[in-house]
Amino acid sequence: MLESLRSFLSGKTLLIFVTIMAIPFVFFGSTAVGTIFTTYGKVNGLEVSQADLNSANNTINQRLVDTYGDDFSIDQIPEDMLLERVKEEIIYQKTLLSQTRDMGILVSEDAAKKGIMLSPNFQSGGQFDEIAFETAIRTQGYTPNDYITIVSEGMAKNYLIDSISSSFRTQGYTPNDYITIVSEGMAKNYLIDSISSSFFTLDSEILDLAKLLEQERDITFTKIDFNTLKSTIQADLTEAEAYYSANSIEFYSDEARSMNYIMLNNNDYRSLVEVPENYLAEAYDDYVQRIEMRSEKRASHIMVDLMNYESKDDALKVITSAQDELNSGKDFNEVVLGFSEDIISKELEGDIGYSSGDVFPEEFESSLSKMSEGEVSNIIFSDATNSFHILKLTEINKEEANPFDDMKDDLLEELISAESEALMDEDRDIIDNAILDNLSLEEVASTLNIEIQTAEDLTIENFDFEIKNSQIIQTLFSIPAGFNSAEVIELEDGMIVMGLSSIQESKLMPFDAVTENVFDSVKDEKSLALSLSVQKSLNDDKDFDLSASYLSQDSFVGIKRYSSLLPAEVIQKAFISPINEQFQVSASNGDSYLMTVNSIKNPDEEFLEALGEEYKEFSRGQVSNKMATLVFDELRNSAKVNLQNL
Repeated sequence: MLESLRSFLSGKTLLIFVTIMAIPFVFFGSTAVGTIFTTYGKVNGLEVSQADLNSANNTINQRLVDTYGDDFSIDQIPEDMLLERVKEEIIYQKTLLSQTRDMGILVSEDAAKKGIMLSPNFQSGGQFDEIAFETAIRTQGYTPNDYITIVSEGMAKNYLIDSISSSFRTQGYTPNDYITIVSEGMAKNYLIDSISSSFFTLDSEILDLAKLLEQERDITFTKIDFNTLKSTIQADLTEAEAYYSANSIEFYSDEARSMNYIMLNNNDYRSLVEVPENYLAEAYDDYVQRIEMRSEKRASHIMVDLMNYESKDDALKVITSAQDELNSGKDFNEVVLGFSEDIISKELEGDIGYSSGDVFPEEFESSLSKMSEGEVSNIIFSDATNSFHILKLTEINKEEANPFDDMKDDLLEELISAESEALMDEDRDIIDNAILDNLSLEEVASTLNIEIQTAEDLTIENFDFEIKNSQIIQTLFSIPAGFNSAEVIELEDGMIVMGLSSIQESKLMPFDAVTENVFDSVKDEKSLALSLSVQKSLNDDKDFDLSASYLSQDSFVGIKRYSSLLPAEVIQKAFISPINEQFQVSASNGDSYLMTVNSIKNPDEEFLEALGEEYKEFSRGQVSNKMATLVFDELRNSAKVNLQNL
């Protein structure tokens, strides 16, 4: 029931930080903001890399799509505004990361690996596909270790965010306790004052809010439909010419620019890849070995800890006694209960979980690699745990390798994709160096032996170019006149190197070329004037003739303030206007309403009681979001920012 209310109250201005950092399992090959630099400075001592820039840009893009819908395009944001948003996102993410490290919130490499393996983006048939994983990340310029680090840091930041958002509800902290724990060294008085004045709501306040939001109103109105009214308006040539003369600024052409460019596309390099002899056979053998290494082994153990004994020999005697019990035929679980000093696994029949070869201590892994399922090991001493152990291999989860014929096409594609990317990277390096040396596009094209192409008379409003990329538009129209150096823009599957060739300045278009637009503007002006006149007549004359096609009357009963039956600005006006008083309100689409609120119905106590818990939970969520917002704002304000080359 509260979904529409949440949407109504949680608009663009509400920052919900529990979704600020998503593990970046979806790869983007292009960014709306990008340069040739590999480092952009530091935030709180943490270096900002190209990967950070890409991640921030993708986060901003996804957040805007979530807010405004799938039809939203990041192209709609001016370059300077987008760059500022990306900078702020980078600062927030690096500030979060530095805070996790200060607070000791760390996510192990193993936990990050498990997160990656569970991602559907890297699965095939419900199982983790290592080849798909490595192909995807290497195509985007990551090594597996790099990507594991990114995921580990992202998970740590999520833990920090979750802890801040939920601590008031689940951990029993007072505001002062939490400030001390999370934000030591920050502006505590400011936080305390803010929290005490606005973060906590009484039941009576929640009840008042529910009464307000569940209130219903009955309204009647007369609507002036602007587009229908406009369709009745006529304009003559004299009016159009007069309007053109008085408002000539409206009829200037857009500035047009032409550019020369060269394209580097990954597909152009695929034919240059040479497949080594016997590659497929060797690659398949490597694949099979990786599959075998991915098998997981589950183990149980009996542990005797040296810390509990005066000497190593004394501990050895105990573990030897346990081994004797096993050799006599006693059940492993019984021996665990009788001898093991691992109090956690002892209650689990000695179970210590799974390993794919890199989780358990080295001595365990070495012994398990030689054992078969159900087998019990000899006595093992582990330097890492300073204790004696007897292991039992209880389970083996082994993935079966696909047949060679099923894999050969994928293996060949993996080679061609990786090698073609490497070949293109070599040319990319040449271009980067040329840009740093301020070489012209012609000089770059000559070095790479690539033909220069031309795109002419491009405007911002009508950018008729083969590639739809906002960065190309922004770059072309930001190049100063006479600037001859080449510009580089990274694309999803390659790059474009471009240079400005000519500029056609904006100029007043002749009347004959814009006649239709002029007449339309005259009609808009006359329609607005008529609309205002009709509004006045409706207000002054209760018997005004309503037969015009652009006039309509209607009434709504029981409308709520988050209803979608009328434009939001009209609903808002209806809920702040007194009863039985006529008022006028205009919508953003030009329609006008002459409206009266006939009655107001407040929800009864029984109805409010039924909604009470929903509103309380909603209020608690708002409190958590406010707390997170304030804490992160303080972290942001105290961050040491030194961003260069951005």
